[in-house]
Amino acid sequence: MQSPVSRRSFLRGASVGAAVGATALPGLAHGVPLPRRPAPRLPDPATVAATDPAMLTALEAASLLQARTLHPVDLLDACLRRSADYDGATNAWIRTYPELAHDQAEQAAQRLAAGDAPLLCGLPIAVKDLYAVAGLPLTASSRVLDGNIAAGDATVWRRLREHGAVLLGHTHTDEFAIMTATPQVGNPWKTDDTAGGSSGGSAAALAARYAPLALGTDTGGSARLPASRCGVSAIKPTFGRCSKYGVIPVMWTRDHPAAMGRTLADAALLLSFMAGADANDPVTGTAPPLPAAGFPFTAPEAAKPLGGRVFGVPVAADRLPAELGRLFTEFLGVVTDLGGELREVRMPAEPEGLATGDAVELGMYHRQWIEQLGLFRPLSAAVVEVGLA
Repeated sequence: MQSPVSRRSFLRGASVGAAVGATALPGLAHGVPLPRRPAPRLPDPATVAATDPAMLTALEAASLLQARTLHPVDLLDACLRRSADYDGATNAWIRTYPELAHDQAEQAAQRLAAGDAPLLCGLPIAVKDLYAVAGLPLTASSRVLDGNIAAGDATVWRRLREHGAVLLGHTHTDEFAIMTATPQVGNPWKTDDTAGGSSGGSAAALAARYAPLALGTDTGGSARLPASRCGVSAIKPTFGRCSKYGVIPVMWTRDHPAAMGRTLADAALLLSFMAGADANDPVTGTAPPLPAAGFPFTAPEAAKPLGGRVFGVPVAADRLPAELGRLFTEFLGVVTDLGGELREVRMPAEPEGLATGDAVELGMYHRQWIEQLGLFRPLSAAVVEVGLA
């Protein structure tokens, strides 16, 4: 969908243009909305270098959108083109919604042109196929839910939509987010390798530059693992920080909606709009208060910005493989250089009944499909059967 007249109007009077010169990646083988918050500092639009809007980080794109030197439709179209060019190999998307996304991008442009739009406004987002979006398919990447249509919005998605996010599509998950591989998704850096899981589609979409932001979930690493595999960032927030209402569960007592971005700063921006109390998810009432200005995405301007912070280092960290141990040691050096204090900690023993309890909890949800076990992938079916026993 093209609208050159509205885009010319959108850009009219803009004072700063985007520079050029960035290099592309290598070829790829029901709750209350968040209150308005003061806008944290964005990158200076004059310092943003990109030849292709799809290469922008979320903060860079937000800077250009807020300055009205980039139209939301142009950003969306760049992401859609890149997806069309490369997703045959990565298979990050289970479904995309170009017409809906264009409508939302045009609406975002109107809000931006009027001024005082949220920082999220106009940013495309990839959403894991566990989050309900009213009127759209919701299938958890499983044949069990073929034909299922969401009756309403997940709270997290509703909040993002109300702040102007543009839904690009649903990304693949490991079936019902049960395992940690997302086997149908290729890693953008080496497409015959795993992207990790269960939020593998979201991580791959970020790494491949199909979208600047993504929603994942994390129960036992399901956002952090694929983020590490694909070279992007994920935040597993404090339990209860983000509503799970409208999100297909793995285990209610351990599931966390997760913010994902190409950088930690991008993920922090997204988390600021995801978080908050929700009457439909009572546990959100127990979460710590939200920062008045949202979560920071720049370091404090101090010589030792981590001063006064203590970082626990598990004893088992000394048993890492040599190369990984070297990288971890370098990371700890950065922490201390920035003023952080390291303290050795011993992790408590895992309760013997934890695995059994987890299996029972998982089985409680999947019991509704006991007559359809044959539609699950064999590995998923085996895990579900343990919970049903």
